[in-house]
Amino acid sequence: MVRAAKKVECKCGRRLHHPKMDKQMKTTHVRKCAVCRNWMVILALATAAIPYASRLNAANSIADRDAVSYRLDKHIKSLAQRELAFLDYWLKPDDSPTNPATTVGPPAASVSTDLHWTASKPLIGPVDRDGDHYFADKDPSFVQHTDRWHLFCTVRGRKRSHQIEYLSFPDWEHVEQAERHMLPLTDNYCCAPSVFYFRPQKKWYLIYQYSDSSQDNAHKPGFSTNGDVGKWQEWTKPAPLFAEPDQLVKNWIDFWVICDESRAYLFFTSDDGRMWRSAAKLGDFPHGWSKPALILQADIFEASHTYRLHGRQQYLTIIESIGPNGRRYYKSYSAPALDGKWEPEAVAWERPFAGRTNVTSAGRHWADSISRGELFRLGTDERMEVDPAHLRLLFQGVSDEQMKDKPYGEIPWRLGILDFAGAK
Repeated sequence: MVRAAKKVECKCGRRLHHPKMDKQMKTTHVRKCAVCRNWMVILALATAAIPYASRLNAANSIADRDAVSYRLDKHIKSLAQRELAFLDYWLKPDDSPTNPATTVGPPAASVSTDLHWTASKPLIGPVDRDGDHYFADKDPSFVQHTDRWHLFCTVRGRKRSHQIEYLSFPDWEHVEQAERHMLPLTDNYCCAPSVFYFRPQKKWYLIYQYSDSSQDNAHKPGFSTNGDVGKWQEWTKPAPLFAEPDQLVKNWIDFWVICDESRAYLFFTSDDGRMWRSAAKLGDFPHGWSKPALILQADIFEASHTYRLHGRQQYLTIIESIGPNGRRYYKSYSAPALDGKWEPEAVAWERPFAGRTNVTSAGRHWADSISRGELFRLGTDERMEVDPAHLRLLFQGVSDEQMKDKPYGEIPWRLGILDFAGAK
């Protein structure tokens, strides 16, 4: 777009009477205007070619000019693919196959003020197999795609302490009957998955923490990709998100990726009351991360998850904390942007986002700790969008009695669902 003093003139010649055209207005027009879409790509390619012009002029021989021309050609082709992919992402309507149009209710007055939840019965727990005893199913991440649910979770075993398990099923009533598969990612430590579809590259991503060897205690953020979320054997081997060792944060844990229109953001905690953020250009993902910055310091522990609230210019982060008698519960924070300041909302044990004090069991009581969970999303993609009026949380829970006197790795976590029961 080119701004005039009093009007905005599009490259297609249309004059739009919006001196301060905002991003949504521009996006709406460009979606309909082929001239503008092509102009955006051409402008990016032309800008990229400018540095090569001086190099061509300075070339002293035909061989030098050929070398510069070759590098320019290679760079332009690569940039063209990236720009077209990004343009496809930016302009894709919200009712795309990966983020189907969903009927949502009117926004609640506040997402996390005096919330109340109803807990389902335990839906799934650990099953012994392959000559190993398993203590827990935990750290769930899931999407609904092609009329099936796809669930990834950590399993804690006696022989293999941490692995990622995959299940697929038509509805949550049948999750316990689903066939279980251990992802063949690595023979070493690997856990805490997060799954989403990354539209710019048209592929599925699994973000998790892993180590390179059985002797390596320096866990780090990694990723695998797949063309089909349901083909559990085809996830690529672990690859690191960060290449530079000086960007590491001691004891970092529970990695979460969410994107806006131009950048990817990586959030994580470090088990010491601190939450961190790193960012990368959307075209550079899954690499190109900035040095992690401290963005929140409070009475928090781990498992931070961040979501975009549908219909609002607002983001929600839920973070696990430790309450009385070691009980786990969730706090919540909000921000107007992913790079904005996080303000506390429901942060007290007596009035949490989700915890023992605001959860009622639908049947027999089984969960005194409301631990690492994931909200049900409206779609499957990297925007991580949720409906603030119809919140649901898949969580790991355990009773005080089952947790008593056990080392953390042997706590029998099981998975259940919290349904939003209203705000008072």
